[in-house]
Amino acid sequence: MLIRWLRGYVGFTADGQFPERFINLINRLGLRCWGLLPRDGGLCGKMALSDYRRIRPTARRARVRLRCTSRSGLPFFVRRYKARKGLLVGAVLAAALMSLLSCYVWDVDIHGVQRLSSYQLYKALGDNCLRVGSYKNNVDIEALERRMILAQPEIGWISINILNNTADVEIKEKRPKPAVEDESYPCNIKASDDGVITEIIVNNGTAMVKRGSAVARNTLLVSAIMEGKHERLDYVHAKAKVMADVRVKYEINIPKKKIAAIPNRKYSEKSNISVLGVSLPFGLSADGADGLCRTYTTCAVSANNVRLPLNLTAERSYSVEKAETALDKKRAEAELRKALALRELFRGGGCAVKDRQINIRQTAEGYALQAELVVNKDIGVRQEIKLTIDN
Repeated sequence: MLIRWLRGYVGFTADGQFPERFINLINRLGLRCWGLLPRDGGLCGKMALSDYRRIRPTARRARVRLRCTSRSGLPFFVRRYKARKGLLVGAVLAAALMSLLSCYVWDVDIHGVQRLSSYQLYKALGDNCLRVGSYKNNVDIEALERRMILAQPEIGWISINILNNTADVEIKEKRPKPAVEDESYPCNIKASDDGVITEIIVNNGTAMVKRGSAVARNTLLVSAIMEGKHERLDYVHAKAKVMADVRVKYEINIPKKKIAAIPNRKYSEKSNISVLGVSLPFGLSADGADGLCRTYTTCAVSANNVRLPLNLTAERSYSVEKAETALDKKRAEAELRKALALRELFRGGGCAVKDRQINIRQTAEGYALQAELVVNKDIGVRQEIKLTIDN
């Protein structure tokens, strides 16, 4: 069908007394026609444009009258827009441009990353000639996969596939090796903090406390001495999980007044357009080099869920003024609670908070938050026993 469209074809009718003779004659000449159907007084069908121009003498011999009913194909399309040469030139340039762009990578998509930094992976791929704008034929996928594993030891497996114009990078990270504990030496387990025992699970050793016991710091929780066979006492490497409720106190202070950098409403804007990774200035906008505060907004252009190698970036530069702001009690309380939540998140070590008492007061210099928390944590720490043998 495509070849017929490129060559051009016409629909025709052949009216006369002997349409069957007409069909026999065109078959004898090796001319092809299709879609032949009978009609009142003759027949109708379709034929290639070049063949239709040759059947006039044959039609006269068969005493049939030909009439063209439809015209289809590239020759008629070109003839229709022959006067509009710019349209034809534009179509040819567009086809050439798309053919050229199809030889480059438009997008790099990374999957399966959990612990690794996406920025470092994109940078490592770019350093090894795989970035937006890379020529696809210059990318050695097997060598690139080997170099990525050597550059990033955390990568356990990597697969790179260039589908159309998108480089699809699938990564599986190595599982971290579990910590192997040295159990070759005897040790006790003592308490790291004051607390009340809520759970004790002993895997090796002798428990010296039980659930509900109140312990102080450095209290012996699990002894390394165990009774073996024949009432013999052995020294072992104590292993246990000792959970306890521990009271933790925090104090956070913030000043009443602080200096804040406030950007002005007036700004200068500079726009860039990125084509295949090459950034070009877009528009006659201000440079904004004197701005102390900048914001960047990037818009990626897509069509039919396909990301095109075209990005628009707007850079705004603001001048910043330093201003002294005073905190009222409501804002100070909100900031103190936020700081407490961050401290619990990063210093809690995954401990569950069972109770929380907070007191916020105003001081001469600002505001202070005093918090007393009851957290449930593992308080067991190992203490090595050094054995000496007397001669």
